[in-house]
Amino acid sequence: MGLDTATAAKRQLEVTARQANETCDRLTAANDVLSAKALSLAEDAEHERRTLTKKWTEEVDALRKRLEDAQEEADEGRTRGQAQRIQLLDEVGCSAIFAHLLIPSSTRCKQRTAISASRSEQLSASDRGN
Repeated sequence: MGLDTATAAKRQLEVTARQANETCDRLTAANDVLSAKALSLAEDAEHERRTLTKKWTEEVDALRKRLEDAQEEADEGRTRGQAQRIQLLDEVGCSAIFAHLLIPSSTRCKQRTAISASRSEQLSASDRGN
């Protein structure tokens, strides 16, 4: 009976080994499929990242260009407006007003004081003369 028991045990071990081998083969195949899917997902994610980066970079560049254009247009508008104001002042013959804008207020106050003093002197002189 010892031989029959050993043979049965051997057959049982062979069946168990075959089942373990089949399980190992299925797990290896499943692992290969999952690895391929993981690699594919990583490649898709990288492709999507590159696509979005390119798209956003292009959008940012376009917005920067629009901003630069708008700033240039605003600068040109300000320059044209200033040139028109200067031209109008020149045409109206208001160079004194233009000068008034260019002279600092402290200098204008001194000039007014000097003009007032000069007028006072003129009035005093004319009063003395009468």
